[in-house]
Amino acid sequence: MAVVIYAILFFILLEELVVLGVKRYINGAFRIETYFLSLYRKYRMKANLKKAG
Repeated sequence: MAVVIYAILFFILLEELVVLGVKRYINGAFRIETYFLSLYRKYRMKANLKKAG
């Protein structure tokens, strides 16, 4: 009986970890995306300045 209880607790913990991992992955991916977008904007502005100059 105790094994069943431990198994249920283990699966609940596992699910929590998976949800946390997915949230963290999504947040990380979003952060990386915004970082690359800001880099792209900087590069584009520099290119525009060179063209204007």
